[in-house]
Amino acid sequence: MLKGVYLIRCSGDNSVYVGQSSDLPTREKYHFQELRKGRHEVATLQTSWAIYGEESFTFTILDSRVRFDKKPRIKVEDKWIKHFRKDPNITVHNKFLSTEHPQQGTKASLETRRKQSQAKVGKEPHNKFPVTPEILQDIENGISYKAFEEKYGKSRNTLKRIKNEYFYGKKRVRVRNPELR
Repeated sequence: MLKGVYLIRCSGDNSVYVGQSSDLPTREKYHFQELRKGRHEVATLQTSWAIYGEESFTFTILDSRVRFDKKPRIKVEDKWIKHFRKDPNITVHNKFLSTEHPQQGTKASLETRRKQSQAKVGKEPHNKFPVTPEILQDIENGISYKAFEEKYGKSRNTLKRIKNEYFYGKKRVRVRNPELR
């Protein structure tokens, strides 16, 4: 894998985006796929794509090495961002320097993840609709999306989530109709 710092340039508006990656070819493919789909995480870059089109964009490797650890890559990335920001004729799509967000792209330690998980124990997510035996019975009896929306005032996505979670997922709870036995 080729590690390094790269540049995406739009010749239409003379704008740039600087990034770093541990796998440059994969990262290039990812950026262009997201831009083609219209859902790139950098909205200003996506706007330039929409206005000027794919033919205005180039991907250039600024610095690459076989052994290029993350911290040095981030420093080189920040150096290039600062370099392009000095030029008043260039628009830089990067909002921040990577060193301004040191947690970006890092995984929490196993101990931190355990603590975060433990803090959630016994707490219901704020956006979770409580599932009652009556709801499960209605689903078991084949309630339609429309009837579910009318009866419970919740969307079809809520019904899909409950079905996936309780009937096809981990919980596999089945409410049997006693009259059918």
